[in-house]
Amino acid sequence: MAPEDAQHVVIANALKRRIEDGELLPGSRIPSEQALADEFGRPRPIVRMALNILRSNGLIDTRPGRGTYVREKPAVIVRRSDRYKRGAPGGLPTSPLWRDAVSAGRAPAFDPEPRTVTERASEQIAYRLQIEPGDPVMHTSYRWVADGQPVQLSESWEPMAIVGGTAAEEPETGPGAGLGVIARMDLIGVRIDTVWEGVRTRPSTVEERRQLAIPEDVWVIVIQRTYTAGEMPVETCDIVIAADRYELEYMIPID
Repeated sequence: MAPEDAQHVVIANALKRRIEDGELLPGSRIPSEQALADEFGRPRPIVRMALNILRSNGLIDTRPGRGTYVREKPAVIVRRSDRYKRGAPGGLPTSPLWRDAVSAGRAPAFDPEPRTVTERASEQIAYRLQIEPGDPVMHTSYRWVADGQPVQLSESWEPMAIVGGTAAEEPETGPGAGLGVIARMDLIGVRIDTVWEGVRTRPSTVEERRQLAIPEDVWVIVIQRTYTAGEMPVETCDIVIAADRYELEYMIPID
């Protein structure tokens, strides 16, 4: 007999095996707490603790008034480090996220359309772009969906001193629409040669859960990205990804 404080782990592991073995299929309903208590011969609070383990690991979710279900695993998009190459096969330059989604056999789109405004740089954005606080920047907000499912939120900032009055000024409506940052900067003779990314994870916020349509127990991957041309930052971006819908892969060349 398992110790009292490990009984919920035994139940959680048993249910996890049923999910992994296909006995409990994605989208199927988990037996009620009382049914599981009767099956395992343990009180409902112990069963509830077991279900909390599965829930925190993203294996199940509870739908108010309907019960608890095995989570339907969304198709995963792989975010590879070679996504920043210049141009796509056939010479057509496109957005890196567009490439990611198409490689996964999914149809990418914006929902709603991106919103671009000119504003004054905050101290944090000015620091990242190496400009003065209050300098004008172009700020664009994105919400990407793949096959209609939200997968990523992002906000980008570019110095108006670089893009203002050029073919790169409007990222999604101007001459460089859909090209991605590297190809769009190439249009105006600014050749990006470095991309820096900082990656971390954290619990999702209420607004992120609303926009990404994820349950409370799903964390997000947060990527802070900056493109530079020589020593000059030309774009910085905050990217928020539903952690269960993306995988990160990095290839590190060795000189």
